Amino acid sequence: MAWMVFMAVAVVLLIRFVANPIVKTGILDLIPITENTPVTQAAYNALTHALEGRIVILVAAPKKREAIRGADTIAARLNQQKDLFSSVTCRVDDRAQKAFFDTFFPARWSILSPENRARVLANKSQPFVDNAIQRLYAMISGVPSSLIAEDPFFLFEDYLSSLPRAAGDFTLEDNHLVLEGEQMSWVLLSATGKKGVFSGTGAVTMVSAVDGIIEKVRQTQPLHDVVWTGMARYGAEASSLAQREISIIGTGSLFGVILLLLLAFADVRELVYGVIPIAAGLVLAIVATVIVFGYVHLITLVFGASLVGVCIDYSFHYFAHRLENGAGQDTLSKVLPGITLGMITSVVGYIALLVAPFPGLQQMAIFSAVGLVGAYSTVLCLFPCLPFSTRLRRLPRAWQWVQRFVDAFSPRYFALAIVAAIPFAAAIPFLHADDDVRLLRGEFPVLEAEERIISDKSGGFDKSRFVVLWASTEEALAQKEEQLLTRLTHLKSLGKIGDCFSASQLVPSLKVQRENRAFMIRLAKSAAAAKLYGHMGWEAADRNALLHRINSAPLLKFGDIPQLNITALFSRLRLGRVGKDVASVVLLRDITDPMAIQRTIADIGQTRYIDKVATVSSVFTSYRHIASILVALAYAVILVFLMFRYGVKRGGRIIAPPMLTALIMLGGMSMLQIHVNIFTFLALIIVLAIGIDYTLFFAESDETGPTGFAIALSGITTMLSFGLLALSRNPALKTFGGTLLVGILLAVVLSPLSRTLEENEK
Repeated sequence: MAWMVFMAVAVVLLIRFVANPIVKTGILDLIPITENTPVTQAAYNALTHALEGRIVILVAAPKKREAIRGADTIAARLNQQKDLFSSVTCRVDDRAQKAFFDTFFPARWSILSPENRARVLANKSQPFVDNAIQRLYAMISGVPSSLIAEDPFFLFEDYLSSLPRAAGDFTLEDNHLVLEGEQMSWVLLSATGKKGVFSGTGAVTMVSAVDGIIEKVRQTQPLHDVVWTGMARYGAEASSLAQREISIIGTGSLFGVILLLLLAFADVRELVYGVIPIAAGLVLAIVATVIVFGYVHLITLVFGASLVGVCIDYSFHYFAHRLENGAGQDTLSKVLPGITLGMITSVVGYIALLVAPFPGLQQMAIFSAVGLVGAYSTVLCLFPCLPFSTRLRRLPRAWQWVQRFVDAFSPRYFALAIVAAIPFAAAIPFLHADDDVRLLRGEFPVLEAEERIISDKSGGFDKSRFVVLWASTEEALAQKEEQLLTRLTHLKSLGKIGDCFSASQLVPSLKVQRENRAFMIRLAKSAAAAKLYGHMGWEAADRNALLHRINSAPLLKFGDIPQLNITALFSRLRLGRVGKDVASVVLLRDITDPMAIQRTIADIGQTRYIDKVATVSSVFTSYRHIASILVALAYAVILVFLMFRYGVKRGGRIIAPPMLTALIMLGGMSMLQIHVNIFTFLALIIVLAIGIDYTLFFAESDETGPTGFAIALSGITTMLSFGLLALSRNPALKTFGGTLLVGILLAVVLSPLSRTLEENEK
């Protein structure tokens, strides 16, 4: 009764979760926090959140006007999706350009291009004058004649030309960002999703809307191609892929269980009863995961779908013993010791996954452990109360095959297995590892191809490698940023990086601005400048007016610039206050020598180079070592337990099959040059947890017929579940599932070795 009440509560909680699911799909939700300071973690979070909600679209057509018209149509239809997007940018409107001009043009005397800043530092006036005279007569400067009197040294034009381009080689034409090739024109547009719209199933909704809009526009306009990218698109694809895999794995496992139940027991009751522990285990697993973590990750659900093949084990043992002994026997008392020890060791194995600091693996551990306890409890509480068939039934032919296989394992096979495992053990030291964090990411070739096209055209910055720096004040931060930029510029000249992007390139420090303005005052008064004034036909009043404009020119603070699409990326680079400090990020492009960046910033205090892929990969390496030690410790702890319960000799025989399985697995991977990673060793822990079940079932039962038959059925369903998991397009799950598939097969085949000499002689 208590079990039924408990399950009813769990079902109610599950229904509430299904009505409002909290499912995460992002790769960032799977990896641990790796940054060792609040500032570096805040920098990574800020950059991730800034990019998370942004999508970029490229529209291509043979003629520029067609590409612009197609981009405008797509932008207009995206703008109609008010519930999805907070902003859509296709045109740089005149008001934004005017606001930018009104803010930065008055400060032209203090915010200079890097080239002009270098002339200031070298105290060289003549290059300013020579350059201005040349451009004055060239008539191709692009500066309106009405502004030349306001900016005779062309400082503002130089400043605009020097700003790093977030859009690569795209130029502003007819208020659109356009890239023209020999036979194709490309127009760039972007959109920003509303906060939270890309999380969970929202990403699927957004991607469906964007794809639908693009398809309709392509059908009505002569466009050559439309490509787009964004983190949301990967999230949506991962979500759809996971749902397909959940369906395939779950359905395949359940179909296999149903088929085996029908073939083995030929009774619809066993079929119905066998599904109940599976359903109970999955319900409790989902509810427990949501309670502990507040959400469920899709990869956890994919992994959980394979739990079907493990949850059925306890039912198989109950059914098999009841089939041989009939209705008059207390079946539960016969199977209880074996399934209890098996459940405990399996749960311990899954709980061992909690050692890894990866939220995804921790979820899998809780999900699987609770699911197994739920299935075990269902068999324990419910099965003795259920009405089973009382008619006598013939044992299936497969029962006889399994019985012969188990009985064939004479004592000499134990020694033979140990000798056969020696070359595999000798190969283990030569294992090769691959700890790349991208093992967590699925393979999306179409999306990656479109992202490469956009990156090649627009020159995108690296999203996972950047420099973060912090200081006590905004001014100190800007000055530190300028020091860093000087060094990065040198690396750029050496080909170590392609480019860098920082907030101080838009607005330099007040110290630099004061130095620039002081130099420009001296320049305006110099004899060299008088030559330029003569070419312009200026009188003394004009010169005095110029000096007045320079003296009264404002100094800009970064916080004073308007929030425009033109300055949006610069603004996102300043993180604001983090604790007692203020922080910012410097983006990098085309990094060829990461170590050169590390060396160049080594002596700049409160500055860090962040390489998220390398950092998490190093964490993978560290925890692979820990996982390998954990495997050894798990075997040692279980061996001590078995020796305490069964004695030294028999305990050694019981643990020998899973230990031989691990040696053969690792040695075989070494021989076949298959790279191992943390998921390999975590899978070996599960192989131990499940494999020790099989040997314990033999140890706790004096009836080898039903025990062997139940183990065979359990092994088949477990291999089916994890075999389907090995077909996943997620590399981590593929490695995990593949290792378990082969490991469980070996564990089943070797499990009869655990029988004692006396049992073999019966």
